[in-house]
Amino acid sequence: MVAVAASQTGKVAGMRCAIAIFAKTVGLSPVKTRLAASIGEKKATEFYQLSLACVESTLNSLANLYPDRVFPVWALAEENAPKIAEPDGFPALWTGEGGLGSRLAHISEVLFQTHDAVMMIGTDSPQ
Repeated sequence: MVAVAASQTGKVAGMRCAIAIFAKTVGLSPVKTRLAASIGEKKATEFYQLSLACVESTLNSLANLYPDRVFPVWALAEENAPKIAEPDGFPALWTGEGGLGSRLAHISEVLFQTHDAVMMIGTDSPQ
């Protein structure tokens, strides 16, 4: 899943782009349940954690290249997860309730308050 939208400021140079990574928190929500059905919960969780680490590493590299333009943010499925996740890495937001469309809309509305562009990706986006 990749969705990109830009605000209507007309700015290109110096644009601040938030990259929201939609994720679940291991231990708070089941992860990779379809994969777990075939390889087991433990291996599916390990795969998910490797995916998280890979996405985080890729976005850290990008943010380091463009520190005034690229701002990764965790968009977490669980209401209490941002309090757990944020001290160890990117800022974290709760996606809110509802279906995927509602959660995407909520995160984009929040991030457009402080950024010119917003990109949304999942934890299994190709690096």
